[in-house]
Amino acid sequence: MSKPTIDMLDITPAQAGWDATIQSNFEEVESFLAGPLPVAEYLITADLPPVVLFDRCIVMLYEAGVGWRIRYSDGVTWLRVLTTSDTPTASVRAGVLRASAIADLSQTITDPPTQAEVQAISDKVDALLAALRTSGVLAT
Repeated sequence: MSKPTIDMLDITPAQAGWDATIQSNFEEVESFLAGPLPVAEYLITADLPPVVLFDRCIVMLYEAGVGWRIRYSDGVTWLRVLTTSDTPTASVRAGVLRASAIADLSQTITDPPTQAEVQAISDKVDALLAALRTSGVLAT
């Protein structure tokens, strides 16, 4: 089945004309919105429209070796909607990658701290940073 299209070439720039056109073609608009909505498709990032003009909009972008991916605008950049295939150890919750669990650091620090205690803190910070990078929160 091909993507649905709607013929709205008769819409005039004035609000009254726009309202009148929608009202007189309401059944067409209603049937168009009743199914999946078509999304603009782009083969390369350079062809994406200006992100500032499309805040809170989505597009489909083809990524070589990966396929079609959904991108959404936050008004600043086109962000990729993540999937479970983005990182082998991650899970997706509401479109956000979540890293694997990291065990709590349970230790009592002596005064003065020992090298082993400080190293344990350093290792835990490294694990947290790695998890944030894996989930896409921090850049690599």
